[in-house]
Amino acid sequence: MHGIKDACADDALWLVPSIAEYVKETGDYAFLNEEFGYADGGSGTVIGHIMKIIDFSIKDVGDHGVCLGLRADWNDCLNLGGGESTLVTFLLYAAIMSFEELAANCFGAEENPPAGSEHELIIKKAVDYNEYAAQIRELTDSKLWDGDWFIRGITKTGRPIGTRQNKEGRIHLESNAWAVLSGAATKEKSERALESVYENLATPYGIMLNAPAYTKPDDDIGFVTRVYPGLKENGSVFSHPNPWVWAAECTLGNGDRAMEYYHSLCPYYQNDMIETRYAEPYSYCQFISGKDHTTYGRAHHPFMTGSGGWSYYAVTHYILGIRPG
Repeated sequence: MHGIKDACADDALWLVPSIAEYVKETGDYAFLNEEFGYADGGSGTVIGHIMKIIDFSIKDVGDHGVCLGLRADWNDCLNLGGGESTLVTFLLYAAIMSFEELAANCFGAEENPPAGSEHELIIKKAVDYNEYAAQIRELTDSKLWDGDWFIRGITKTGRPIGTRQNKEGRIHLESNAWAVLSGAATKEKSERALESVYENLATPYGIMLNAPAYTKPDDDIGFVTRVYPGLKENGSVFSHPNPWVWAAECTLGNGDRAMEYYHSLCPYYQNDMIETRYAEPYSYCQFISGKDHTTYGRAHHPFMTGSGGWSYYAVTHYILGIRPG
């Protein structure tokens, strides 16, 4: 069992909307009351696990009120080591929204639950989380907005990452996609942020993770600054989070832009690019070399990616609009 120093700040938060999706898809509301063990002993209901996930992330914040990045967040090479992650903050907001939906639909009917019961706790938590969500929205406007896009985080020494003042890593995909997908950002800022992604990160092969690529090691930001420019997490078209942007565009009604992004990454549409791509035209690849690498457009590590699952989710739930009730 690893400890907090080994933990990625985003890991548990993905479970909350996943559970909400499962319950909505299956109608298996009883699942929320099933008990499962904790890694450090004891057990609790599924809804109890969800509350512990959210409570941890609410408490685990830095000096600016932004969630700590721990060993890393989704980006394994963004090792903030005491810094704060905008992405995790938006994932927390999304988790709170999922919890509130579950609480209203599954636990809201009984107005006076037994004192001390988990049902009473759920109702109280829903109120508390709603108040905290308002704080995140205020934080999103006041500290995380950079004028044209949302910053990626704040280092342990207090420097913003992914800001217009940065010469390298000025803009990042993840925080801007989830500012929109979570619902934390206003419509106006959402639209501007996604336009900035299009202007700065879009390529004929998909959306780059960040730009410009890092060229100087900076341990406050993490190992990403030591990765060769244009590869992997340092300025490549990292396939896994591309569907987040497709989905975000759809939430704003930009279906044509979402389809443009879908076509740029889809292996099928790379059939006539084999001399550049160097990969099978039937597999999503982990990443494609970005603009700052001499092999710009070359695909790497076919099949070694979660892109297929996220692509399916973004296409069915957002581009096609087929969602569980």
